[in-house]
Amino acid sequence: MAQHRAAPAIRAVTAIDAAFADRSEWPTLIDDARVNADVAQSIYALRTAAGLTQRALAERVASTQSAIARLEDSDYRGHSLSMLIRIARALGHEVTVSFAACANRSGGGKSAGRSRRRAGVHSENGRGEATRPRRRR
Repeated sequence: MAQHRAAPAIRAVTAIDAAFADRSEWPTLIDDARVNADVAQSIYALRTAAGLTQRALAERVASTQSAIARLEDSDYRGHSLSMLIRIARALGHEVTVSFAACANRSGGGKSAGRSRRRAGVHSENGRGEATRPRRRR
């Protein structure tokens, strides 16, 4: 009887394993998620350091509170450079973007052997001092 009940679970695990068998894109997805989280955290940190609510920042950049909330959500992927620049300027900062070469990945997947874009957001105050350290690989 135990084998009969285990069979659906084994089939489910087999199906999940087959669906996620190509793990070659995982490092890219993880890097993208990390960049999104960094951008969201940077916006939140700058806004709160300025003592602003989401609504107050939205008014400064001619947007809505819900748009600022989305930008501060680490799962959000729609960050536009123009909006990031508007936010940075409203908070007395600037946006810099850097591209860094990535090490080749083994496995021969789509990302192996290619350089991928890795954009980071780094803000400086008016005196050229970093408001948060850059993460380098």
